[in-house]
Amino acid sequence: MSKIAPRPSQRCSASYDPREPRRPQEAAPYVFPTAQGPFRAADAIGMLALGSAALCMLTRFVPWAWLAILLSIASIRSTKNLVQTKADSNSLSGWSCLLFSFTAITAVYLPILQGVAQKAPLDWNSPFKLSGGVIPLKR
Repeated sequence: MSKIAPRPSQRCSASYDPREPRRPQEAAPYVFPTAQGPFRAADAIGMLALGSAALCMLTRFVPWAWLAILLSIASIRSTKNLVQTKADSNSLSGWSCLLFSFTAITAVYLPILQGVAQKAPLDWNSPFKLSGGVIPLKR
C-alpha cells in the first residue's frame, strides 16, 4: 500500500495567523495554590483528629477513635497538594495523627481481645444510642 501525501493546502504550517485570538505558546499549566500563613486547613483537621483520639483514650468511647481516623485521612488528603517542598512539611502531619488514632483504637480494643475488659452495654436512655465504652473485668 502506498502512503498518500497530503496536499500542500492540508499541511500544518509552523506559523500562526496573527489575527488568531488563541495563543498556545502562552498557555501555562495550572498550578495548585499553596497555603500561606500560619493557618492551614490540613493542620486544623489534624488537630481535630488528635483531639478525637485523645478523647477516645480518656473515655474509652470507640466512635471517637473512628472519627479520629476519618479526620486524619482527611488531613492527609488535604496536605497532598499543598506541600511543595520538604521545608514546607514542618507542620502537623496527618500521618502522625493517623498513628495516634490507631493507637487509640488499639488501646480500646486490645483489653477486650485479651479478656481483661468487656464492652459496656448499650444505654437506651442516651440520645445517640451508642455504647458506653469498655468496662474492666474483676480479677
